[in-house]
Amino acid sequence: MALKWANFAFELFQTNENEDFLYQSLQTYLDSEIEGEETSRKTSNHLKRLWLTKEDRYQPLRLAALELLISTHPEFLHILHLGLAMNIFPLYRETQKAIGVLDRIINPIPKLSIVDRVLETFGNTSSIPRAVARVLQTLEDWGFITNPDNYVTTNKIVLQNDQIAEWFIRALVTLSGPVGITLSDISFVPEKLGVSLPNPRQIIQSSTALVITYNLSGFEMIAIKK
Repeated sequence: MALKWANFAFELFQTNENEDFLYQSLQTYLDSEIEGEETSRKTSNHLKRLWLTKEDRYQPLRLAALELLISTHPEFLHILHLGLAMNIFPLYRETQKAIGVLDRIINPIPKLSIVDRVLETFGNTSSIPRAVARVLQTLEDWGFITNPDNYVTTNKIVLQNDQIAEWFIRALVTLSGPVGITLSDISFVPEKLGVSLPNPRQIIQSSTALVITYNLSGFEMIAIKK
């Protein structure tokens, strides 16, 4: 999913048109961008799941993205794509997790090591290496990794915009599910790759969507306000 294609899907989402109309518009656009009807169809379906569906539990994240006035900061669109993709697509989530974990112990990261870790989750199927390669290609095009030869390095991105950082923290909390995530662990979530969050406590304390609570063990937990 090239960055410009994902950006186009988000632009369609912003129009708030009928879902079928938006999907047809996306297909028409991708048919002019991609050779091969089947490849265009598959890409359309992936981008529909990312931005153009209302039939999943991630719609609150999408709607929150509309409130960010992203048109004034289009350079942060890739952050929104990443936050949604790691929630919606298990393969993206596991690939990002593998990269984040390996990045702490080896640099550059052998692609084969990433594939091996993803295989531990999905089983030894022949389609996984190729699928992971496509995810890596996407993450590189979105600007999160550098992917030369048979190695991967993460690109360091300091998220200085508080509104975008708040949204991204919300995406990470959604990713954690009912288990939740502690405030102390938010900076170490492997799925966020090289994205760093300065002053997450301050961002959460000034947030209208997030709150710090305490679990039974007394740890500070990040929660989404209801």
